[in-house]
Amino acid sequence: MSPDAFCQAVLQVAGIGYFGKPILTYEAAALRVFKGGRTETIRSATKDMVGFAKDFLALSKGGKKVAGEDKTRLAAMLRAAGDRHSKLAKAAGKFEGCDRHLLGLKLAALTTGEKVPELFSTAAWQLEFQLSTSQSPILQEHTKVPQELELYTLGGGFGPVADPGIGCSYHILPNRIYFYVSCRAPDASKGCDDFRARVRAALDSIVELLE
Repeated sequence: MSPDAFCQAVLQVAGIGYFGKPILTYEAAALRVFKGGRTETIRSATKDMVGFAKDFLALSKGGKKVAGEDKTRLAAMLRAAGDRHSKLAKAAGKFEGCDRHLLGLKLAALTTGEKVPELFSTAAWQLEFQLSTSQSPILQEHTKVPQELELYTLGGGFGPVADPGIGCSYHILPNRIYFYVSCRAPDASKGCDDFRARVRAALDSIVELLE
């Protein structure tokens, strides 16, 4: 599975554990191949990814090790979810996502005096992205860091867009992954620590699942 799909699986496990339920998740897809392109949305909380995360959390509750048939089944679910995620990510990068097209329709209605379609007033459309994520490449810059500073991170961030909400950017390098967590909560520092701990636990457990 792709490194990005792996990270999104980790974030789904951490996110469902943190919020206590599946939550709408945003991942940024770059549209730099298009003139004037910025981003499209990857809706990474797919049915496959959420199904894996919920089953994984249930079977590993209390630090329990997943083994035998459960381990084989979960690993297969994870790989299938990863494949689905990769297809969505590639489509979004080719401007084949849905969010920017829908935004265009809404803006066209608002700016021409047409009636705004009922879709945009539904409860589903009003849901907020409580988990907002982005992979931020830093490889080019990172190669300039002196060898003795190899373990240093160059920093980064991606803020939450909902309240309560979590923002998380991540940088994937050949032998490590950096996660940067930000939080909107009554106690943001505690929320960040909680989510960070869940990310670390999910990383260790999912790596073991795939071994």
